Amino acid sequence: MKMKYLPTRIKPREKALNNGIDSLDDVELLAIILRTGTKKDSVISLANRIISEIGCLSNLSKVSLNQLTLIDGIGEIKALELLAIAQLSKRINKVAINKFIYANNPLILYNLYQKQFEFVQQEHFVIVSLNAKNAIINERTIFVGTLSQSLVHPREVFKQVIINSASSFICLHNHPSGDPQPSQNDIDVTMMLKEIGDLLAIPLLDHIIIGKASYFSFKENEYF
Repeated sequence: MKMKYLPTRIKPREKALNNGIDSLDDVELLAIILRTGTKKDSVISLANRIISEIGCLSNLSKVSLNQLTLIDGIGEIKALELLAIAQLSKRINKVAINKFIYANNPLILYNLYQKQFEFVQQEHFVIVSLNAKNAIINERTIFVGTLSQSLVHPREVFKQVIINSASSFICLHNHPSGDPQPSQNDIDVTMMLKEIGDLLAIPLLDHIIIGKASYFSFKENEYF
């Protein structure tokens, strides 16, 4: 059933327009995103059922596309739309949190990113741009795969830090094996980026390798 056919008193759109978006409960917010229900269920009923099946609205960021499409009335398109909303929410929250994070200690970054990489099966190479006070102003994954000088190109790294007007930057990547000790490729890439950063006066402050239960910091280990 489309939302326009619902009785006015329970139409989430009209409620939001009259009373503000913050007047809507979780079911009503989800109903606005869904837009339509099914032949059997109104959009409100469908929203109720989704929340009931996933446990709570916050769990939307934890479910997979396949799990959502198992819910009657949710096809791939609706599932993708819901996952996109969840991902946007995560990114907005991360930006807000990052404004208060000062990357002056490798342990801070390890704690921030360890959960993100916990179940990742490939290496992710991330550039963390910092302002003059070493506060995080942006982060970007620029490469996924096995680290090497040929794949982590300086152009892509410094493109990010320049776009973000960074005063300095930190690199980090994960080791899916769980062992954070650097390979020779890790060392070669790090020293190459440090040399270029020094020439451009946008210094590389650290390169942190994230393992399962520990990390490796090039700065702490006096590589520079």
